[in-house]
Amino acid sequence: MDKNATLYLFLTTKLKERGLPVESLPKLLGISRSTLYRNMKGVVRMSDDVQARFAELLKLEDEERQQYDRLSGLAAFDQSLIEARYVLDRFVFAGTLEEAPAKKEPIRFALYDSDTYLRTADEIYGMVRELIGSAANTTSATAVDIQIINCTADRPFQSLATLIESLFALTQNISVEHLLTLPSSDYLATITAFTRMVPLLRHERYTVRYADAAMPPLSYSAESPNNRKTTPAPAMFNDSVGITINTHDGIKYFFIAFIEDDLSTCLVTSDQNAIAFFQSNFVATQKNYREALVDYSNIDLLSDALADLEENVDAYIIKPNFCFDRIPENVFQSVLARSDTEELVQILNKNAATAIDFGSVLDGLNRRLQATYKNRHVDVYSKLGLSEFTKTGRTSDHIDGLPSFSPKERKMVYEYILARYRDPDDSYDLFITHEDFLTDGCIIIVLEDTGILLEYNAADYRRGICSNLFIDNQALIEVFSDYIRNHIPCTRALSHTEADAFLVSQIESLEE
Repeated sequence: MDKNATLYLFLTTKLKERGLPVESLPKLLGISRSTLYRNMKGVVRMSDDVQARFAELLKLEDEERQQYDRLSGLAAFDQSLIEARYVLDRFVFAGTLEEAPAKKEPIRFALYDSDTYLRTADEIYGMVRELIGSAANTTSATAVDIQIINCTADRPFQSLATLIESLFALTQNISVEHLLTLPSSDYLATITAFTRMVPLLRHERYTVRYADAAMPPLSYSAESPNNRKTTPAPAMFNDSVGITINTHDGIKYFFIAFIEDDLSTCLVTSDQNAIAFFQSNFVATQKNYREALVDYSNIDLLSDALADLEENVDAYIIKPNFCFDRIPENVFQSVLARSDTEELVQILNKNAATAIDFGSVLDGLNRRLQATYKNRHVDVYSKLGLSEFTKTGRTSDHIDGLPSFSPKERKMVYEYILARYRDPDDSYDLFITHEDFLTDGCIIIVLEDTGILLEYNAADYRRGICSNLFIDNQALIEVFSDYIRNHIPCTRALSHTEADAFLVSQIESLEE
């Protein structure tokens, strides 16, 4: 029996002896279900804190504790998860990105179009743009249809991303469907693909469907079912792009195949049988990619939707400064006491999906605040972001027209957060980073085992428009969660003493 199965067998045996249901452990240990599974199987080593809490729950005798510690010590570190932290770190702290590498040689293709030619990717994309410039003026229902399978390696994806962005600017008559394999066991590949795709994900006409290996259920059995294997695309269609363009003269089809370490290929054809051949193979492959990576239905941040999502899960936020749901109710009451409430309601209703009143908004924010007392909630702010709040009384996503918090109200917010930060029994925690982050105004909310909310348009928030994406992919949730819990505190954040002193300094500056 291998060392990881031994750890799993030891833990499940003790759980049965103590009558502890495995389903209760994520809540008791303060970790997600997927992290618990990997910890118990020994795939990912437990943190010292989780290891100690697990031992307390099991009420281990001395000899049992020695065996437990020995088996835990044999567990592996997931190298792909560790490497994924640094990819995500470069995404969050864009200012720390390395200088752009020297310009690479262009991707070269054998172009098959009545004859065989040698062409670069830029030359082929120029042909596509020229045709689409004409197709954009037609009345066809879909002038351009692009179908992508994988193509997530750096060079092909960067060239494709540039093409697609230019096509979105060229025509509204376009749809892009991307089939992507995200192996749940390879965190590095998953987060690398995701961070590369974020700029395109902001376009609703860019749809991503993914396939991955499902997480087997937790059970007391020493043996768990193997991960479901995803059927890959046929070799000739892997890392390929099909572009169908409706022109004045009929349909033109480009089939582009990226071939690593060799000459890539591109077929240009108007032959209906050839086009049907390639498109039917895409449809057949599409059946293995059933789930949409992103829900493009913007969550109304002024409704109860987020409160409903956060009420029963651990949540983490990466944002330059306070989220409105971290503002205590007495501060809002202070704002109301000195404001024209009818005017506030008009501002909120200006862009809201449905008519609302200030009371309902406050109730939703209070529900979210109360959830931080019963679930684990972690905020990641920056020194610069908090300093801006101290100076202006406005959060990074403060809605235009709403009054700024007064110096007294800002102080009340800081005192509330500091009191919770100092309470060792509070389920709320805070990390303050040395450097600024997400300078494009993006906000990240991670909901354990539920999803990731990516708010990506700061200018829209300030006008009261909720522009956001909801990503439902367990591997991505695990990467973001691990990054916030295990990477930020060690490499980016002030120490507890430094953070405490910084919060005190902001309070003192507001007393002057």
